[in-house]
Amino acid sequence: MLTTQDRDRAQQFQKEYKELQQIIGAMKTVGDYHDQA
Repeated sequence: MLTTQDRDRAQQFQKEYKELQQIIGAMKTVGDYHDQA
């Protein structure tokens, strides 16, 4: 049984994880751009 605190923590983690993935994706895009140059 999840408490409200656990659910809040899970949502916060998902938000941070998505932001991290976006940052990694942006870094990969920059890396690909440098490889082509």
